[in-house]
Amino acid sequence: MRMHGLRFLSGGSAGKDLREFSWPVATRRIKYQQHRSETGQRTWGSFTFGAHDFGLMLKDVFPCTDNTHILDGRLVEWFIDSDSHDENILRLPQEWRNIDAHVHRFIRENNTEGFCLQCAHTHPLANCTFEDDSSRSEKIYCYKRTLCPHEHLLLETLYMRKCVLPGNFKRGT
Repeated sequence: MRMHGLRFLSGGSAGKDLREFSWPVATRRIKYQQHRSETGQRTWGSFTFGAHDFGLMLKDVFPCTDNTHILDGRLVEWFIDSDSHDENILRLPQEWRNIDAHVHRFIRENNTEGFCLQCAHTHPLANCTFEDDSSRSEKIYCYKRTLCPHEHLLLETLYMRKCVLPGNFKRGT
């Protein structure tokens, strides 16, 4: 496995608390497992998908030229520059935070199969259940869940609902 994929410093102000991150070159396929949801529940999903395609989706979310998201931008480049000939499957780096919602969006938009670790079976997403508690809650933050056909929680993500202002609302008044 090549180890010259991504290496840079991140963190700290004025050079303090800098950490060096280093990952191998991204392989053609990436594996993602959440393990614990936002609510602390055990999740059982394992998803494998194309690194390059995932990177292209993320490019709109984390522009590589945006200095406020340097780490995220570098990781987007890492996905896009994946080795299309490497058939190994590489687990996503744990240093990337808040990626759950992006993985959730990607697997749904691309109809990615999910492997349930609890029932040890691969399930097409068409056979899975998708729950969204936004209609049952007045809260700003809600959860999206994907469950296998046997109702094991595969993935749970926290998201913020869009707030729509009434048509007659005027700012500054």
